[in-house]
Amino acid sequence: MDDTEIIDLATRTLEAIADDLQASYGEDGRLDLRWIPTLEVNAHARSLSHQDQPPIHEIAVTYGLAIALYKNIEDVFIFIDANQADLSEKQLGLRPLKEFFGNSKISNLTRNSYLSALTWVFFHELGHLKQGHLNITHPNLFHQFSESYSLSENNLATDQSALSHCLELAADFFATMHVSDELLRHFFKEPPELEKAIASFFIGVSVAIYTFTDIDFEAIPQHPEGSHPPPILRLEMMLPRAVEYFSYLKVLNGYTKEKYYDLVYLCTLNANVCAHIRWHIQEGEESPSLNINENLSATPPHLRPNGKSYLRDIIQVLDEIRPILVSNMSNSYHKDSTYVLSITKAYREIVFED
Repeated sequence: MDDTEIIDLATRTLEAIADDLQASYGEDGRLDLRWIPTLEVNAHARSLSHQDQPPIHEIAVTYGLAIALYKNIEDVFIFIDANQADLSEKQLGLRPLKEFFGNSKISNLTRNSYLSALTWVFFHELGHLKQGHLNITHPNLFHQFSESYSLSENNLATDQSALSHCLELAADFFATMHVSDELLRHFFKEPPELEKAIASFFIGVSVAIYTFTDIDFEAIPQHPEGSHPPPILRLEMMLPRAVEYFSYLKVLNGYTKEKYYDLVYLCTLNANVCAHIRWHIQEGEESPSLNINENLSATPPHLRPNGKSYLRDIIQVLDEIRPILVSNMSNSYHKDSTYVLSITKAYREIVFED
């Protein structure tokens, strides 16, 4: 696809989603989708109304993001196709991606992952708006959330960074649940196709998260820094939740709990591998596969260096703001708390144990 075709596909996709969502805004509210003709890779959510007014929301996406996301995903599939044997040996016994996708053309694989990833980015921005994140960070002021990482914002205190990171993770969760629902809606009666769709979604989102940043692939700070969470933590916190959701709904016929666990591991590890490849291509390395090692796995965030201390800060903030997020969702979106980020009691005990 050339740039014009990519932009045409992106605009048609997101404009259709935005049109479908207008009903949730009522007669006096509005959701606008704005395209920014720049090569900057960014998207943002902006509220043009105060909290006590009918919502006037805007989601803006740059042409640069639409193009870069497609080409980054395409690069990963091209690399995998050219290095399948080498990658298979280094994926810790992981089934090769081709077992998921068969003989699908790279163009089809790219398109499917791209549409899932682009939809996820859109719903991430919508999550900021529907859960009232802007009112939490800047009450009574017009403000916007931007997806460009701002680690340069070193003037943010740790508690401010923790709040910003927590809201980004909440928007990630909102988007993950939404795309999961969309996949179910399209593939509910075709479990094998749903498996493929899940894998495509995971790969697309993993590349999308790394499209916004040049942060070191596996780095997690001891405490939140800057405006956005570490990409690897976003990836490993959100993607398993989608498969947990499918497990809860029992939508994959014949799946035992163990098989769901296998699917979580399979899809998350494939996503990690693809994100790793994308990051090293971005760094200008010609052979990213050579850097795939035994440390690259579907590792729970609390087991990564600094994972526990980082997550403790996030959980403490989430406990303070989650009631507000739930209230904002029920008031503006007629959805229950399923779409609001939560941390289970069992996982909390793991994170806070010495």
